[in-house]
Amino acid sequence: MSEVRILTLRNNKLACRVRGSGPPVVFIQGVNTHGDGWNRQVEALADHFTCVSFDNRGLGGSDRGNEPITVVSVADDTLALMDAGGANCINPACLHGLQRCRRC
Repeated sequence: MSEVRILTLRNNKLACRVRGSGPPVVFIQGVNTHGDGWNRQVEALADHFTCVSFDNRGLGGSDRGNEPITVVSVADDTLALMDAGGANCINPACLHGLQRCRRC
């Protein structure tokens, strides 16, 4: 079971899930998607890696905030999460992401 952490990043709450131990891997979903989409990958990798996923703004346990939600804002949130040490110092980390859109 993943541990859910609520971090305050750039004046917004960001919900992240941490599971496993080992080198950190941060899973990044596309815009308008929550971090539960990585559950199967986290399950497969948690015995060997510290797996971190998060809810994008306005979804799950994360605040919407006042800024538009864009690919750039998701990247900014990812960097802020890593700098905040969401998995006990996850900078540097391996990044794994997914973005599905017609225009990014």
